Amino acid sequence: MLITAVVLSPLGARLPPGVDKNLLLGMFAAFLVFAGVMMLFYRPKPRVSDPPRAQEIAAGVSVGGVAGFLGGLLGVGGGNFIVPVLNWLGLDPKVAAGTTALAATVRRVRRREQTSNVRFNPIQICGGL
Repeated sequence: MLITAVVLSPLGARLPPGVDKNLLLGMFAAFLVFAGVMMLFYRPKPRVSDPPRAQEIAAGVSVGGVAGFLGGLLGVGGGNFIVPVLNWLGLDPKVAAGTTALAATVRRVRRREQTSNVRFNPIQICGGL
């Protein structure tokens, strides 16, 4: 999920100059309505059993890619898309929020490393989490 989100986010960020402003505003309004409806009215059904591993991986890759692309396109964090979708797929809201927080932390540490003289190794990053 994290890899596809990170790869497709810059693509979404570079696209807006070629997209009609009204289309972007409409997409952003649709996103706000979707997120609001999910937060207010959606009640997840408890999972009876865990889905097959291949299905989990496919869902993670597709959700991450779409969230990264739309996050870059609309200028909002991908977590705003990922948490409601993971909740809709049956994940506990706390687990979905934790997953998104971990992905955001890794991305922020990586971004900080790219824009400063500070270098982190994987042990430091894991220790900080």
